[in-house]
This record gives sequence, structure tokens and C-alpha cells, in this order.
Amino acid sequence: MAALTSDKALDSTYMKAFIATYRSFATPWQLLEKLVQRYNVPKSMPLERGLPIKLRVSVVIKYWVESHFDDFEEELVKKLFDFCDNTLLPDKQTALAKQLREFLTNKVEQRKAKYQRVLDVPPTDLVIPSGSRSPSELFMALNDEEIARQLTLIDFQLFQIIEVLCDLRIQSRRCLTPPPSTRSC
Repeated sequence: MAALTSDKALDSTYMKAFIATYRSFATPWQLLEKLVQRYNVPKSMPLERGLPIKLRVSVVIKYWVESHFDDFEEELVKKLFDFCDNTLLPDKQTALAKQLREFLTNKVEQRKAKYQRVLDVPPTDLVIPSGSRSPSELFMALNDEEIARQLTLIDFQLFQIIEVLCDLRIQSRRCLTPPPSTRSC
């Protein structure tokens, strides 16, 4: 954590690599907790060392939110808003708190819009060939594509209740725990 938020210089290559790989040894909650701890430098530390550390922590958090927002479940986003309101603002980092808050709000709205686009896909009606009299005749008259479409619509009703936490990038290694909505299934 000290190398990531050094008071000497910001190594952006190290920061990007760290944020891309931290899930192999920590959870998003653990990382945020460590960043908050690092932000709260001891009062005995000289201002010329403490202020750069606080700024580096803020830069890391902003980059993390910007590049890996899917790491942030709803409760973790609330924790970040809490960090802005109860840590940055009292520390007289008003501009920083406002900027991070606006950035978070935009990211949350973008995520909501993205999920809403997925959920707003209207179901389509079953195309029934004329002349079918029984379910087995209907089944035999349907082509493979229509059967697959109907099964997909049935599955969609189940999948839409699962909270989406990982996007379609290759993140299987990043998703260490299943979302709470899938634990009951």
C-alpha cells in the first residue's frame, strides 16, 4: 500500500497493474479499507508528507472507480460516498470530495442505464404455425430457432432477478464470491 500511495512520486504503471490484479489477493472491501486507512495519516506526520499521501490515495480511488467500476457493489459505492462526506469534506478537501462524488454519481447512473437497457427488452409472442392442433404437433411444427427463442425467454425471467456484478469482460478470476441474489437459487 505504501508503494501504491507513496509521498515521493506516483507510479501510474504500478497503480494500473495493482488495480488490475489486486483481486488475486484481496477483495474490493479490503482494498478500500486499506486505502481509507492509508488516507488517515498519523497526526504526527509532517504536512509535506501527509498531504501527498492523501492526494495519491484519492488518485488511486478515482482511477479504480474509473477503470473497474464493476468491482463496486451497491454497499461499496455507499461506503465511497461515506468516505467523500465523512473523510474528505471534514479534511477540507471540498473540491476533491465534490469531484469524486460527481464521478461516482455518473458511474452509478451509467450502470443503472446499462442494466435498464438489458431489462427493457420486450418479450415477443410465440409464432404458432397454422393448422397445429395438439402440443406435440405444435412442438414438431416449430423450427429450432423458435424453440431456442422461447427457451431463452423462459430463462430470461430467472436470470433478470440475478444482480449483475461482473461485466462481459473476462473477469471470472475477479468474481471471488457469487452475488447475494444467487445464493438462494
